[in-house]
Amino acid sequence: MSADLDFDDAPHLPGTDSANVVTSTPLMVKVRSAVKSLSTHKGIVVIDGKPGNGKTFVANRAARDLDLPVFALDLTGETSVNRMFARLYQSITGEFPKGMPLYVLGYEIESLLEAAEAMLIVDECQWADRRLLRVLRATYDHTSAQRFILVLVGQGIGRVLIAKEPGLASRVSRSITAGPIPKAKLTATLAEYHPLFANTSPETIGTIEAWAKGNWRNWAHVLEAALAFGISAEDGISSKNAQSIRHLIGKFDFGDAA
Repeated sequence: MSADLDFDDAPHLPGTDSANVVTSTPLMVKVRSAVKSLSTHKGIVVIDGKPGNGKTFVANRAARDLDLPVFALDLTGETSVNRMFARLYQSITGEFPKGMPLYVLGYEIESLLEAAEAMLIVDECQWADRRLLRVLRATYDHTSAQRFILVLVGQGIGRVLIAKEPGLASRVSRSITAGPIPKAKLTATLAEYHPLFANTSPETIGTIEAWAKGNWRNWAHVLEAALAFGISAEDGISSKNAQSIRHLIGKFDFGDAA
C-alpha cells in the first residue's frame, strides 16, 4: 500500500496561509492524546461535533504524530455506496478500481487493511452507508496488526452508528466532542492563531465573537476578510473594520456553524 495521506503544509482556508496551527486548544489536546494512547494497539476514535469546530483539521494534525501510514476517506455529500467503496480502495492503493463488483471490492478492502499497521480517517462519517460501516467493523475485528487506528469524524456519529451499525459503536475506544473555542481562552487562542488578532483589542474581539460564536471556520473567514481588506497584523482589527468585515462576509448571525 502506498497511498499515504499527503498533508498540506498550509492547511488553512485559502487566503489565510499566514495563520499558525494552534496546538493548545482543548480539542487538539484531546485528539492528539487519544491517538497517541492508541498508537501501540488497535482502537477506534470518534470525533463528533457541528461543522467548523476543527474536527477534520485536528484529526489530520494528530495523524502527523504517528509513524504509521495514514489513509483518508472524505464522504462529503456522498450518497453512492459504490463510490464510497471505490474511493476507500483508491485511498489505500492509489488506484481507482475498474469493473470490480461491490462485494469483491469490500472483500479486497478488508484484505488490504487486515494486515496493515495504519490509521484510517473517515471524514463526514454521518453519510456512511450501512454496508461501508459493516466493512469497517469487519476490518477492525479481523485485522491482525497490533497498530490499527480507525478515526470517524462528523456530526451526530454516535446516533448514526447506533442506528446503522451498533456493533461498530460498541467498539469505540475514545469519543470526543468538538465544541466552540472556550470563551475564557478565546483571546489567547486567537492571538496564537494569527498576530492580527493579537493586536486586536479585547473589546473588538468580543464584538466579533457575538456573531462568530467561537466557531473556527467563522474566525478563519474573519481573518481571510481582514487580510483581503489589507489590514496589517501590526494594526489589528478596529471596531470600524469589524463592521466592514461583517458586511463583506455577508452574514449577520453565523449561528453555531459556518
